[in-house]
This record gives sequence, C-alpha cells and structure tokens, in this order.
Amino acid sequence: MSASSQLTLVAAVVASVPALRAQQQAPLRRVEARVTALSGNSVHLDQGSDAGIEPGDRVRATPTGGAPVELIVRAATRQSARCEFVGSPALIDVGALVEVFVPEDRTSGGGALPWRYAEEGWNTNLPLLAPVQGVMPSERESTWTGRLFQSADWTTDRAGAEQDYLFARTGLDLRVDNATGRGDQFGFDGELFHRFASVDGQDEESTVRGRIDRLSWRFDDSRERSQRFELGRFLSSEMPQLGVIDGVEFVQRAESGARYGASVGLLPAWNSTLSTGDDVQAALFYRTFAGAEQQFTAGAAVQKTWHEGKADRDLVVGDFSWRASESWRFSGATSIDIYGGDEAPKSSGAELTELHLAAFWSPKASHAATLTYSHIAWPLLLRDELPPITAATLADGVVDRVALSAWRDLTKRVRLWGRIDQWRDEDQSGGGGEVRVSWRDLVVDSSEISAALFTGAGQVVDVNGARVGWRQWGGWGAWFATFELAKQDLGAGGEVDANVLRGGWDGSLGRDWMLSLHADLRTGDEQDALTLGFLLQRRF
Repeated sequence: MSASSQLTLVAAVVASVPALRAQQQAPLRRVEARVTALSGNSVHLDQGSDAGIEPGDRVRATPTGGAPVELIVRAATRQSARCEFVGSPALIDVGALVEVFVPEDRTSGGGALPWRYAEEGWNTNLPLLAPVQGVMPSERESTWTGRLFQSADWTTDRAGAEQDYLFARTGLDLRVDNATGRGDQFGFDGELFHRFASVDGQDEESTVRGRIDRLSWRFDDSRERSQRFELGRFLSSEMPQLGVIDGVEFVQRAESGARYGASVGLLPAWNSTLSTGDDVQAALFYRTFAGAEQQFTAGAAVQKTWHEGKADRDLVVGDFSWRASESWRFSGATSIDIYGGDEAPKSSGAELTELHLAAFWSPKASHAATLTYSHIAWPLLLRDELPPITAATLADGVVDRVALSAWRDLTKRVRLWGRIDQWRDEDQSGGGGEVRVSWRDLVVDSSEISAALFTGAGQVVDVNGARVGWRQWGGWGAWFATFELAKQDLGAGGEVDANVLRGGWDGSLGRDWMLSLHADLRTGDEQDALTLGFLLQRRF
C-alpha cells in the first residue's frame, strides 16, 4: 500500500468524527493519580475505584521530556489501579502525575457489588443492613466488557532523504466475567500491526503481523472458592514480574487471606509476535496481606527457566507496598539472579539484578514529595531477551539512579513542581533536573498553563531546554499543547538545536466511543519531521 493510500485511510477515519460527534456526548472527568510502582509492562497508580476508575479506562502519562503515552487500566481496587502500556513501554518516573479520563456520569466506588438482601423472613423491623448474603456465581449473569480500537501514526521526515512511515494497529480487548456461571473469566487481548516505510531511493516496505497478548480462561475466580486456576496465555495475577506465560497457574487462598501457588508453561519471546516454544518456566509464589484495609502487601516468587532444553535462569523476585499512614507510603520490588560456578563472567552465588524503592510523603493535599532509588545490572541469559552486550558489561555493568521530586500548591491556582536525579554506571555518572510552575484557571476554567526549565547529562547526550504547555478539559474533551526548545550537546558531534511542538485532543463521541488525536512537529538542526496520529476506540 502506498503512502498516499495510507493517508487516505487516516483521513477517512478522521473525517468520520463529525458523524460520531453528533451523537449524545458523555462528558469526561479528569482524575489525577500518581505512579506508585513499575513492574515490566505494568504501571501502578495511587487512585482506584473510590475515584471512579474502572478497568478499561484510558490513562495519559507524560514521561520526562517525552511525548505523552497511552495506558489502559487493567485492574482496580478501592485505592489503587494497575495499568498497562498501549504499545511499547516508556520510561515513566515513580511519582509522576498521570491523568485518567472517566465518564462524568460514573459514580465513584467501582459500581455495585453482587450483594442482595435475603428475601426469606425480611421485614421492616430488621436493621437496614441485615440480613445480607452474597449472590452465588450460578445466580449471576455473564457480563461482557472490553474495547475495540484502531490507531495509526504517520510520520514524514524531510531532513535528508525523504522518508514516510506508517504504523497502524487494530485490536480487541475482551473480558467475559462469570462466563459459565462458576465465577470464571475468559480473557482475550490481540492486535494486528501494519508497518509501512517509504524511503527515497529504496523499495517500499509493508508488513502486517498479528500478536496475542492474552488468551486465557480463569476458573473458580469468586469469593466462595479458595482455589483458582488460569489456563492459556496470561500475565501472572499475583507476581506480574514473572512475565507473560503460555501455561497454567494455580492459586490457593488461605484463611488468613494470604495467597500462594505455582505456574508452569512456556515463556514467549520479547518480539513483535510474542513467538513461543524455545523457553520453559516453572515458578512458586506467595503473597500476604496485613491491616484492616490491607494497607500492607508483600509477595515473593522463585522461577526456573530452560532455553531450548538447557537450564537457563534461576530467579527470585519480590515486592511490597505499605500505606503506613495517610501521609506516608512505601513500595519496592527486587530481582535476584542465582548463578552456579560455571557461568562466567558471573561469579557463583546471588546477584542483585534489579531493585526499585520508593517513598511517598503527602502530609496535606497541597504538597507532596517522592524519593526513589533504582539499581539495575545485566543478568546472564541464554534466552534472547536483551540487546547484544559485551562480557565486560555482563561482569561489571550496573546503573544506579536516585531521584527526588516534590510539588506544592503555592495558592489554589498555582503549583510548583521540581525534580532532581543522579545516575551512575560502571564508567561515568550524570544527572538532571526540572522545575515547573503551573497556573490553573488563569484564563478560563478547567485549564492549566505551565512553564518549565530542564537539564540533563546522559551517557551520550547532554541537554538543556525550556518547555511551555497548555491543557484544557471539560464536557467537550481534553486538549493539550506543549512547545519545547532544547539544545543538545553531542560531545565531539557539537551542539544541535532540537525543538518540538506537540498537541492533541481526547474526547468522547457518544457514551461508548472515545477518540484521541495527536500531532508532533520536530524542527532544528538536521530535524524536520511531522507525526500525525489518532486512536479511536469503543468500550462495551
């Protein structure tokens, strides 16, 4: 398909917006949340069903100095939510502010619980909340939820040889709860990808690929049963750090509320199709809870993998989350690799390959601070999971990073935010920072204007710049625009200007339809690229 045909397709979808727009709108409400933890493709937030957040909601996050990224809520408890990236994962700081867009007419609390009054013997003299009994799965109807989406991003680059690229995605995310009346759940998450490239002087390239991220059946997932099975392709429900597996997982709930279990199956490769068959894994895990409202949770797991029949990784992972008070919250996650005596260049014994710690302090609604620390080393794997690295990097390579961010509302309309970070690897060190001030409702209600200065010293590039931004939200959707002026120091390559103008809109088109539009213009020294894109989705 030619570039002109691709643009025609994009234009046709965008042109259909007015017709959809004519439908009765369901205004969106913007909910602010903070990132509390990161785990693979999962991002955990400090807001949940108490704020009206439900699985399937869209989340927009803005990585430091990067373009906004889309996430989708996969699970929500009263005070937390777990999201996954829509597309490739991006580097988001723990403590970063994200926006969740929920329908204005949705009530908080996550919807009605499957409880009812017992009809037998009930009369007006009984207390209001008694007698109550849970509705058994066999008495509940099956419910279908999910989303169907189409997205496309077209980029044209005129710096040097003319280049045009298109990346389109079509996907279905489906959940069937209580599918057979046994408290079970069927889940499917699959996508089709279309990549097109046209470079002046070269043959055009066009590929279409499919990928299934989830296809599973979870049995006996109800309050009445203490055991649960999941079969198919899925992300571990108790320890997402174990990754996506093609196999089976068993979970047992103890009387104390703790959960333990095991999983066995294949590990799909981290490629565009999640191909499977070369790697096998087996794991044991345990998770416990404490506190009247489960303020504390901790989990641990051991995992053994084999690559093409050869013993590969011996891994121990763990995590914890503790809401110590209304003002303090702590979280952490770790990975430890165990090596034998014949796995050069690694030494025999245990090696801390990943550690992430975070502390959140929010004594009042007007200010808060986040302190994070991360440590990453490169594990020795037979599995092709990491880019090619040298033996020296395997032996000594490490990256440590510490960051402190804080914000304070100077007035009801003015917020000051700052971040500083420092990193160190086996050869060098660097750091960076940003300070930003934002004014709410300065010109019109439900708006925000911001200005920021930032600096960063990386392994290859140092950058200094400034950024201004504007956001507006209301019953007709949410707009955003940012303009960034930056100067990059490439060392021996000299200094270059790198300027970025970004903008977009998120809105609802009727009760179930949602549309996101975005544009990205990059100019400066040896840069002249424009990206246009959209994400159209329907929830059901």
